[in-house]
Amino acid sequence: MPIGPNWRGGHTPGEPPRNAAYNFDPALQGKFVRIEGQTPRTTGDGYQSLSEVEVIPPYWNTTLEITKGPSDATVIENRPVTFGPVTVAVTGATADKLTYQWQKNGVDIPGAFGASYTTPVLTAADNGAQYTVRPLLPGVASAPVSATLTVAPDTAAGDVRLAVTTSATG
Repeated sequence: MPIGPNWRGGHTPGEPPRNAAYNFDPALQGKFVRIEGQTPRTTGDGYQSLSEVEVIPPYWNTTLEITKGPSDATVIENRPVTFGPVTVAVTGATADKLTYQWQKNGVDIPGAFGASYTTPVLTAADNGAQYTVRPLLPGVASAPVSATLTVAPDTAAGDVRLAVTTSATG
């Protein structure tokens, strides 16, 4: 597994990291993993074994319960809609680290990490879309909650402009 951007911690170049942390995917938590790092001072294949660690979830005996989820919404096309705010009861930890992941039809929406989500302007093609939210706290599983979007056609009359021509007779 490449260390990549999730590795953080200060260390002197050329020396092993001290007091460093790695943010592991929740799927790895509770399992043993092998971490390898590449340094410019190594020989052979360029890899040096750093350690084997057990990834421990940061929150033990913690539960998340959605107490108010998003509601189904109906909107007229060419307008946005807001889902939420979602409220979550957190036991065994503080809620300050809680984030959310919103999805549309099972696909993560980039940057949608708040308790509410406002869509871009909607079209008839968005009708029937499922918007799902999952509360996130490292190492704590939570069930997602979904809402269905109904997009109604915009039947309002558009702007009417009249051209008035007058003629003078005389």
